[in-house]
Amino acid sequence: MWNVCVVLVPKLTAAVAEQGSVDEEQMSTEQLDASYGPLRELVSESVHQQETLLERVQVSSAASYWNNISAPC
Repeated sequence: MWNVCVVLVPKLTAAVAEQGSVDEEQMSTEQLDASYGPLRELVSESVHQQETLLERVQVSSAASYWNNISAPC
């Protein structure tokens, strides 16, 4: 189970205090990517595995269907 908590206020406040200004959109994007990037990768891998499994089930089902059809004599 993933528990991701993204708290930007302290980082934004520190950046403003240090630099006088801050690119909030860039900092937010970087922080969100760092926090959720690994989770997105896991989801992508899971989707790929599910698609592969679905393809195998469909191929197996089709093969089973065609193997059970009696050829007309």
